[in-house]
Amino acid sequence: PSILGGLRDLIRFNLFSNFLTGQLPLEIGQLTVVTSIDLSSNELSSGIPSMIVGLSDLVNLSLAYNGPIPDSVGKMLSLERLDLSDNNLTGTIPKSMEALQYLEHLNLSFNKLAGEIPKGGPFGHFNYQSFTSNDALCGSSRLLVPAYRIGPDSFIFSHKTWNEN
Repeated sequence: PSILGGLRDLIRFNLFSNFLTGQLPLEIGQLTVVTSIDLSSNELSSGIPSMIVGLSDLVNLSLAYNGPIPDSVGKMLSLERLDLSDNNLTGTIPKSMEALQYLEHLNLSFNKLAGEIPKGGPFGHFNYQSFTSNDALCGSSRLLVPAYRIGPDSFIFSHKTWNEN
């Protein structure tokens, strides 16, 4: 709703588990001093709108149980907490997220992400729980995922090959 844009001094925006559907209103980008947005446990389909990327004070974003992961998330340089769990996300984890130097908590669990987990930036201190139940991820045995994926059904753990078939 357009009234949302009038709440310019809002610091925390929490609509957790309100059965919201569809897209986020564009006015959310006018919350210029907001530090925390929690829209988890809804059924939003639009993912993170581009105007949220410009919210420079945003440190906590939770969109668990909602729509897709955007490539632009790597531009949200103030983020300290990011929860995109249980979103049925596909594709890879954007390497741009290595730029999120303040990111202390990441939850990408229970999605369908694939490919190598980035190694730079904050990824060095995340544990396996950040990536649980993403069967096609690879990159580090420390994160309880195979070191390399060599085909659609084959992985390399250390120096041994494992085939899912």
